[in-house]
Amino acid sequence: MTESKAVRLTVGELFQQGERYTIPIYQRNYAWGREQIEQLMTDVIDAAQDPSVNQYFLGNLIVAHSASSSENFEEYEVIDGQQRLTTLFILTRYLLAEAPEVFTPQSVGTEQLHYQSRPRATQSLLYLNNRATAGTSSALVSNDLNENNIASALRVIQSFNWKENGGSTSENPLRYREVADFLLNSVHVVRVTVPQQTDLNRYFEIMNTRGVQLNAVDIVKARLMSFLPDEERNSFAKIWDACADSDYYIQMSLTRGNTDARSKLFGPTWGWLEASDFNEVHRILDKGTQPKQGFATRSDELTLEAALAFYDSRSHAQEETTEEGSVRFDSFVTFQGLLLQTLALLSEHDSLEASLDDKQLITRFEKYVDSNSVSPAERVRAFGYALLRTKFLLDNYILKREYTAHTGDEGDWSLLRLKSRKDSKNNLQPTYKSSYSTLEEDPLNARIRMLQSALRITYTAPRTMHWVTAALEYLFQATQSDDVDGQELLDVLEGYARRRVEKAYDPNKRQFLEEGEGFGIERIVFTYLDYLLVCQDQKTDFKFMFRNSIEHFAPQKPSADQSTPYDFNVDDFGNLALLTVSANSHFTNQTPTVKSSARTTDTDFQRIREQSPKLERMAALTNSDGGWTRKQVQEHRNEMLDLLSSDLLKNT
Repeated sequence: MTESKAVRLTVGELFQQGERYTIPIYQRNYAWGREQIEQLMTDVIDAAQDPSVNQYFLGNLIVAHSASSSENFEEYEVIDGQQRLTTLFILTRYLLAEAPEVFTPQSVGTEQLHYQSRPRATQSLLYLNNRATAGTSSALVSNDLNENNIASALRVIQSFNWKENGGSTSENPLRYREVADFLLNSVHVVRVTVPQQTDLNRYFEIMNTRGVQLNAVDIVKARLMSFLPDEERNSFAKIWDACADSDYYIQMSLTRGNTDARSKLFGPTWGWLEASDFNEVHRILDKGTQPKQGFATRSDELTLEAALAFYDSRSHAQEETTEEGSVRFDSFVTFQGLLLQTLALLSEHDSLEASLDDKQLITRFEKYVDSNSVSPAERVRAFGYALLRTKFLLDNYILKREYTAHTGDEGDWSLLRLKSRKDSKNNLQPTYKSSYSTLEEDPLNARIRMLQSALRITYTAPRTMHWVTAALEYLFQATQSDDVDGQELLDVLEGYARRRVEKAYDPNKRQFLEEGEGFGIERIVFTYLDYLLVCQDQKTDFKFMFRNSIEHFAPQKPSADQSTPYDFNVDDFGNLALLTVSANSHFTNQTPTVKSSARTTDTDFQRIREQSPKLERMAALTNSDGGWTRKQVQEHRNEMLDLLSSDLLKNT
């Protein structure tokens, strides 16, 4: 068999003229969402700002030579890595529109990426490239960009909070040029071209069984397991793999098909991790089997063919379960995030703002095991148990998305813990109860769920989720389920949110700490204020949405029928609310009277107002006073600052 060919390319070289990438028919649609896109952008910007970083490796791209290649261009079928590749293409087109001088003619082709069987997606990419070449990024999104996922990705990039990730592009035009230059010339991808004899459909199936390529997580796993004796490696691998499964509670994923082991580990009701350390977990999990062979027990790098064989064996060995029926849960904390959260809890010298940057994953674990106080094996055992405990607490006491027949593909916020129940045949089955109450709809549980969701939609990048660390630090002190007090946890989270708001707003002076207002106001200010309004109105059913677009109630560019000029500053806090990007776009330049009207034929306006309790207050004030003038803006501003200041001063 011809060996695989690997070549290291910059992003600029990746999209050079004369080469084209085809997404074959067996691939799924482009599906990256806000979290993945913002993480990629944050990684690139962080590396661009670090003077010690000259080159940044972004990952692998697995391709195969296409029969469609000709003298004019080389064509590659994308086997693995199309999500990252498509995101990079959209990002480079955005930067091309903002900083065209950075791009060379060789890096601005016309059909560098297309889909084999999705003409709408291909046309959208072609349209995006043509518009980026001709104009600015603000003109990229239009009805002609008719592939929803591609259009959504572009909106995420456009609305990316550059201010919280290294600098504001609006205030510093060089930012686009700096990022574009670094992305094109210093960010590298390894393109692996597989042999022509490879069964591409089978390869794709195998590589996607696990959902990840060989990466830093695998390296860390192999490194940690190398310190353990052979008889303990299988138990460590079971813990590791179960914790990596975000779709199910750890009680289920660690002990699939073995309720006896489940009861020993998590008690007769499955409601608490009762095993006291790694050794006890190992005794329960160990069945006298030899450790698994393959990458899990290796520290050397696999060849492509060996990786295929390993993934193939794992895909057939994966045990399915229907124990949880049609309910599926998804944690927003990625597995890399879980590893770093656990490490932060174990690191004696880490502050609350400990690094959650996954680019430092390998380095941080090397420092963790390099301890003179105990042996590396003991450190690994301690981490294995702490990882299991962290995953248990995360599953049962931290927010998730719940997917059922009623919630559909979008899911719903969920704050539930798993316990056992007996079915009609006296068999134990899982059931879900409120995490912080014995009652199904307890106001305290609802309030914690709302605050956690408010923090979740504010801090979307994994490296910014320090509120999760704060919650886990409190939960880690509990030795039994009765030790977990919902009110104490709520106090911890409210205290954290207040400290974040105080970095942007001085409650004593009743003013924001930066010059000016408008887009300079931190998003947490709006989110936490909406949370306070929800609590004030006792709306226990309110649901926070992913919002990062600041809406001017009286628009910056009023419509033609707005004859009277404003007598106030449109960037005044009293004139602002936080909405989703699509909602802000839908409101466009309508007047406050139109946006507030209960008689409007556009029912979407009502749904938009419901995204923000602050916006609802603004609309109600407009309706009651017959307009939105300086008087109403100041009245609303003072009311909001009174509420915010009185709450923040509780920390003093």
